[in-house]
Amino acid sequence: MEKRLQNIRSVALSGGKIPTAYRPAMAILSGLSAVYGGVQKIHSDIYMNGWLARHRLACTVISIGNLAAGGTGKTPMTEYVARLCQRRGYKTAVLSRGYRGRAERCGGVVSDGHQLLMTPEVAGDEPFMLAVGLAGTPVLVGQDRYRSGRLAIDRFAPDVIILDDGFQHLKLERDLDILLLDGHRPFGNGHLLPRGILREPLSAICRADVVVLTRSEHAEKLPAGHNRYFTGKPVFRSSHQPKIEGMLPAGQSPHPLDSNNSGDRYRSRRFSSQRIFAFSGIARNDSFHQSIKQLGGHVIGNMGFSDHFTYQDADLADIGRAAVNAGADCMATTAKDYARIAKQIPLLLDLVVVNVKMAFMDDGFDHFLINRLTDITQLKKNLRQ
Repeated sequence: MEKRLQNIRSVALSGGKIPTAYRPAMAILSGLSAVYGGVQKIHSDIYMNGWLARHRLACTVISIGNLAAGGTGKTPMTEYVARLCQRRGYKTAVLSRGYRGRAERCGGVVSDGHQLLMTPEVAGDEPFMLAVGLAGTPVLVGQDRYRSGRLAIDRFAPDVIILDDGFQHLKLERDLDILLLDGHRPFGNGHLLPRGILREPLSAICRADVVVLTRSEHAEKLPAGHNRYFTGKPVFRSSHQPKIEGMLPAGQSPHPLDSNNSGDRYRSRRFSSQRIFAFSGIARNDSFHQSIKQLGGHVIGNMGFSDHFTYQDADLADIGRAAVNAGADCMATTAKDYARIAKQIPLLLDLVVVNVKMAFMDDGFDHFLINRLTDITQLKKNLRQ
């Protein structure tokens, strides 16, 4: 049954001709997508037309989000924007929902900018990654972003709050909406969930102030036939650049890595000389394999899991045995997955942890964001006078 459902999902997302045997299932999914799209449109209209009040925080709010489910680079983009704000002298805090973390409902502080106050299991994997990577920037979680924002203001007095995955969180007003679209396939197969991967109808693009096409090294044009949604909006292109975050020697239980030193062994031994067994549980496992190839690694086997997969000791034991049987020199996983295997069983082979960072084709986005922050700050100052 599970394999059947996986096949249906693969056919639904393919965008190609639907085999006759799958047409009834596609019809059902299309009907569900129509209902889902209607609900999402009503949800948007309720807030954007003022039928339900939106909350505003007493600082500048930047939202980073996407239109398609998963895999567009929200976390590295959040880190990029936070670092840019810091460099320009803005005190910054990050708010994340904390999806599937134990603190998602109650909320709380993952990091005060100096020390970690939650584990990955409590914070959620992506907020924990942000907290590790953003020294000097408080990171908070909670599905009620307004409450989290009030807590951030009371505790840390930020000039700028960044909403990680905030495009659909219309309950909280923002001063700048940054929308990420995958440069290669921004709308998937063009259908809404569950028939496709779109979280909202394409008309939602109109809410964005700026669009960033990610993984767009070779995507030079906007998606054909949809230019009307981008009219008047600045559009920037970016890429995901993989990097080795660190290395965990064989026989050690996963623990926080010292990214300044622990990856040196594999950098000096040339990652390209390694036979890699990859495992990951992210929205696009194939993109992780591509990252390894960009670093020069040779993937000889892999195991892929669902996004936000919760690893058990038995899963890691299976992965280790598969890697050894495949004749791998080492294993590799993503930084997001590594956060979820902390304090579990020792691994049979060295584990290389690979992360990605956001890079833009030029400095246009930086100038745009700095200028917008200056304008927003001046406007708020004028309103207070």
